Amino acid sequence: MQYRPTAEEILQAVSKSLEEVVLPKTTADTQHTVRVAANLLRILQRELQLSTDANAHEAQVLSALLGTDGSLESLRAEFVQREDVEGNDLDPMVLESLATIVRRDLAIAKPGYDSWTGG
Repeated sequence: MQYRPTAEEILQAVSKSLEEVVLPKTTADTQHTVRVAANLLRILQRELQLSTDANAHEAQVLSALLGTDGSLESLRAEFVQREDVEGNDLDPMVLESLATIVRRDLAIAKPGYDSWTGG
């Protein structure tokens, strides 16, 4: 059974309250801290909304690139061991796959930056 409010609704309400109620009543020297706290709550809200699909997609991409199955953590570790990305030209398929993973992460952490195409 799903109880209300959901975690997403709580995060949204608290971040909205911080920005609309607390921030205007806060001194100038602490306003940045309140903005940061509200932003962190919005990141958590987006993570709840998007991370399951993003993580499943990342596992699928890494599994295809590596030709093996496993947990997301083990696939990440194996990818890092197999790919020496510093100073090497990456295969275009690998590069595009990694860019897709990063875009999904950015959609959670910094929406708007996920649409950058490198141009």
